[in-house]
Amino acid sequence: MPGTAHTPPVETFFGNMLNATNARGAWHLLYDMRMPISDELKGQIEEAFSYRGHVTVTFTDGKMLEGFLFNRIYKSEKIPDGDYIEMYPKDSEEQKRFSFDSLKSIELTGKDAAESYGDFIKRTGGRS
Repeated sequence: MPGTAHTPPVETFFGNMLNATNARGAWHLLYDMRMPISDELKGQIEEAFSYRGHVTVTFTDGKMLEGFLFNRIYKSEKIPDGDYIEMYPKDSEEQKRFSFDSLKSIELTGKDAAESYGDFIKRTGGRS
């Protein structure tokens, strides 16, 4: 129609995106466009990873899960599919993996099973 702006078809837009990608492919282009995690959440992840007790993860959808966080993997050149935590839910031996994008917060909620050196000295009187 005369006087109507022409919008290129969606395939053209995505075709251009696909042509602009590197050898890793289009999935990585879209993956790289994700919002980085906040410094606050990153700090919570690190603190939970170092903690030897249960943590409670709150997800962006409002659900919560208590368990032991035993691993966190950050995306890198060597691990392009990183940015996730791994944990054992409470009362389960099944490992679960959750992307950073799905996390809202992590709280230290269980008793820390690690004994400090000071507590060890008090308990044993300095004897091994």
